[in-house]
Amino acid sequence: MVNEKRAWPPKLVVTLILYVVYLVVGIYTYLTEGVSALFNSVTTLLTLAAIHFLLYRLLPNAHYLMIVFFAAFAQFGGMMLHFYGRIPRYDLLMHGVSGMMLFAVGDWLIAALTSVCDRERPHRDKIPLLIRIFFAMLFAIACAGIWEIFEFATDKWFGLNSQLGSLEDTMTDIIAGTVGAIFSAVVAFIFVTVLRKRIRSKE
Repeated sequence: MVNEKRAWPPKLVVTLILYVVYLVVGIYTYLTEGVSALFNSVTTLLTLAAIHFLLYRLLPNAHYLMIVFFAAFAQFGGMMLHFYGRIPRYDLLMHGVSGMMLFAVGDWLIAALTSVCDRERPHRDKIPLLIRIFFAMLFAIACAGIWEIFEFATDKWFGLNSQLGSLEDTMTDIIAGTVGAIFSAVVAFIFVTVLRKRIRSKE
């Protein structure tokens, strides 16, 4: 009997490719830019490693890849390739996209939590759509605020300049994340509502 080779999961293939790309580009930037580029390379690799080991088995493929690609654009593109300085409003764009990404994660989180409750209490009422969307939106907005607290702490403790010493930078980042979350909430509500109507019309 011939043993069939198991195909590698797409998210594992993407992760391994990014490891190689980060390492090669990290070595190149170190050789061309010096020690100053080493910090960005190391933090980018460590972030990918953290996502890989903490979230690989926990999240569904789509959510995992969403986070991996966001980290790639934010850190690899933003820091290693210097998109934050080269592309106007790139930082603001990343915060807006993060709001949409975190909305999806929040939606997955409440779905996972309610599925556990459903197994324990199979006859309980389902969570209404509006509450599920509202939870996901607030989760994303809260994460935007927590990230700014993290940036403030690293600026104070390690002498970084993530917030540019500016309240305006902090607030615009939070607003961008909030706008991304609200946009995702509106799109999700419209999509699910229209989908439900189509399903009912076919019954």
